Amino acid sequence: MPTYPFLTDLVRALPATVPFVGPEALQRMRGRPFRARLGANESVFGPSPK
Repeated sequence: MPTYPFLTDLVRALPATVPFVGPEALQRMRGRPFRARLGANESVFGPSPK
């Protein structure tokens, strides 16, 4: 694996892949619904002014 000196230890420790866990499964694991949730195509920045 190549070394990237500019990455933090936390980033280097992340796995190469992470399985997707759907929001409904996360809500079941937590035992309560999310107050708010962003979809994969949404952004906290809102629409582009362009």
